[in-house]
Amino acid sequence: MNAVPADIQAMINLNIQYIVVGASIMIENIIVMLVFLSSSSLRRKYHLLIALAIADALAGCSTLTAGYGRHLIYTKWPDLPNSTTVMDCVRTGWPPLLAIGGLWPATLVLVIGIERALAVFTPMFYHARYTTKHRWFLIIASLLIVLIGLLCAYLDATLRNGSKPAKFACTMDDTFPPLFNHYHRTAIMCLHIAGLCLSVTAFQSARKQSRLAGSRGTEMRGEMKRIVAIVAISGFSTVLVSCPMFILTGFQLGIFSLPAGLSSFFFFIVFSLNSFLGLFIYLFLKKDFRSHFVQLITFKSL
Repeated sequence: MNAVPADIQAMINLNIQYIVVGASIMIENIIVMLVFLSSSSLRRKYHLLIALAIADALAGCSTLTAGYGRHLIYTKWPDLPNSTTVMDCVRTGWPPLLAIGGLWPATLVLVIGIERALAVFTPMFYHARYTTKHRWFLIIASLLIVLIGLLCAYLDATLRNGSKPAKFACTMDDTFPPLFNHYHRTAIMCLHIAGLCLSVTAFQSARKQSRLAGSRGTEMRGEMKRIVAIVAISGFSTVLVSCPMFILTGFQLGIFSLPAGLSSFFFFIVFSLNSFLGLFIYLFLKKDFRSHFVQLITFKSL
């Protein structure tokens, strides 16, 4: 039996790491969902955070699926595919999942920032007229925006470029047209930054208004506690996704070179870390989440 070449073995090991990281992200976000969904009060209050956990779990699923699929291909060495087309890549399933798993969480970060801005800048509308139906509308709209863009790319890939040769690893760049890939990366970068700007602006305004006397000040002090976790989420997503993606995009376009020692796997780990932080942010910054989590792990809520 022929020994597996070092470069092929490296790719096998790399995709095992993808599987482990993707599974870890899924498990962590499933825990977040279970904590939120197992409490009626948390379910009513945190629709958007539940949706964000689902989106992050989907991101983990896309990573796991891509890693597993590529691992199966590389372990067939020396019988690696001789010819792969764009249509073959579309059929693998993981390029569309990677597209959704990257863009939907970013869209939800913006939506959450918008909701908190509404609560601070238009409190009368928010408390009197903003209901669960509005939250569901925002969640569905955010997903539809992602799916419509993906559908256009999918149709282009299948109808116009289906027979075009592609690498058997089937990355998004191999599968979808360049215009969609540029849009996808740019949208992710901008949405996280926009979500951070909105949440920071809302927090600063709530802090100023918290000094007011009466119910208005009390209301804004409560709002500050709600916003601080959102600021943390959007802040980490900007640092761990938007900034590294800007660097990686600049490298891919030839604008500048990567610092020594940095590889695409480093950026993958940084991107993935963002989807893994939700549980820890909520445990540190949301008392109601932390209390219910403790009840669950000590079986006191059973």
